[in-house]
Amino acid sequence: MILRHSTEVNPTGQSAETAQRVLVVGGGIPAVAAAQALMETGVQVTFARFRDVAEHVYFDMPAVHVGDYLRDLSAELDEVEIVDITRAPVVWRDHGVFRATFEDGTESAYDCLLLAPGISLRPIPLDLPVETELFTSRIKALPGQQVLFLMDYKELTHPALGMSAIRIAAETARNGGKAVVCFRHAPVLHVFGEALYDSARKDGVQFVRYGEESPKVQRLGDGGNPAGFRLAVSDIIDSENEFVWDCDRIVAVTGPDASSISEWARTMADGDLDERGFMLSDNIHSNSGRSFASGVFVVGEATGNLDLIGCMAQARAAAAQAEAWMRRSRLKREDDFLSVSTACVRCLTCYRVCPHSALSLQPQVSRSRIEPSPSFCLECGICASVCPSGAISLRAYPEESIAGLIKELTPSEISGLTFVFGCQRSAGIIAESIDMPENARFLAVPCAGSVSDYIIWGVLAAGARGVLVVGCHHGNCRSDSGTELAAARVERGKGLGVFGGKPPRIGYFTIAPNESARFQRLLHEFLGNDLP
Repeated sequence: MILRHSTEVNPTGQSAETAQRVLVVGGGIPAVAAAQALMETGVQVTFARFRDVAEHVYFDMPAVHVGDYLRDLSAELDEVEIVDITRAPVVWRDHGVFRATFEDGTESAYDCLLLAPGISLRPIPLDLPVETELFTSRIKALPGQQVLFLMDYKELTHPALGMSAIRIAAETARNGGKAVVCFRHAPVLHVFGEALYDSARKDGVQFVRYGEESPKVQRLGDGGNPAGFRLAVSDIIDSENEFVWDCDRIVAVTGPDASSISEWARTMADGDLDERGFMLSDNIHSNSGRSFASGVFVVGEATGNLDLIGCMAQARAAAAQAEAWMRRSRLKREDDFLSVSTACVRCLTCYRVCPHSALSLQPQVSRSRIEPSPSFCLECGICASVCPSGAISLRAYPEESIAGLIKELTPSEISGLTFVFGCQRSAGIIAESIDMPENARFLAVPCAGSVSDYIIWGVLAAGARGVLVVGCHHGNCRSDSGTELAAARVERGKGLGVFGGKPPRIGYFTIAPNESARFQRLLHEFLGNDLP
């Protein structure tokens, strides 16, 4: 492993104790762009660089070459400590910081992580001829040849990859070759996307668009010496007439392969993946590269982004988010708003369910324990809501305040009330702007997932008419799984049958802060009231 220290390791002049430190792990343009953007915010940056990462970032303006751009960008990292690595450091959370052990045995502490792992492209579909080539950044113009660029075959082609292939097709046509681009969905990115099509057509590239039926590609000739290939496809641009074309080469244009994401990256982000398997959940709170694992940010190809402009914007947004997160995190580090008492039975339920990795297991010879990290905690209350022994104390958790409120009410007052628990980021905003019905009492909670079974059944046992929980829409929850957890609790409660001589009156729905009319309609439906 080679270490290269910057000439000015601490450009901000902060002491070692106060300087914010970030570890960037990965390679290629996204990692370099993130390291540069972080450096410009004034934090100390260590870049654990994989030099052999295959570059799968694409851009298709003639004046820009991705390889040259990467070299120019790398030359600007004069205030970044660069560590060339062959395997990822071992990283773990310890008392509000990340500790990393590198392959030479050295260890350092960091305030946050920014990951930019490389990725492979999806392989060529097996039912295409074995001579089919995979389109990568290494594919150049093919002068004098007839080339088929096949897109969207079996799976959609990534737009950035598709536009790059169109550019190569145009260069092939300009240099005496012939090119056909066969696609199902036109890959257009940025304002110059349409201009690329127009330019390619003028250069002689022919575009063929197919529908539900996939193109048929067969090898011509016999034995091991193919004479070429034949494409047969219904062209929906040309009234679905059959288009038949013989060519010398086939280039399959695919997209990023989520299964190729390195295990080290998945582990550092605590498995935060979307439904396709790419890093970062499909959630509005992940748009700027923020993982639900607190203090971990991810950019680049592993998020499914292969476009240079998109990667650069993502890297800068993630750097700004990371710097802001570190400032907030340091303010919370010495706070005692989160604690775990000796009542903990070490069932590990909180450790497994915490969406922000704010609880860690500290193995000990006689008695392992759960260690809270306030700097990683977003105070959603999910951990406290699942603790069977009540060992977790969280300042924002509403259980005690709810119990106090119930004690202040007389049995006759409670019997006519429906308690509405709503996330403070959605239903809570609406409740502040409307007049709640007299027979409903609204209580804002940090997350719908913090409304525990104990709260629901405790309120009903006190004599309340009903309990309604209102969370954020799927993909809007700040704690990712909070809204699903709340919905599951309510459904489970409905299935318990009779409570106090009658079925329990509990319900759940989701809302956005700009859906005031919908909130009022669903609330009145649950209460059994007509809208005024």
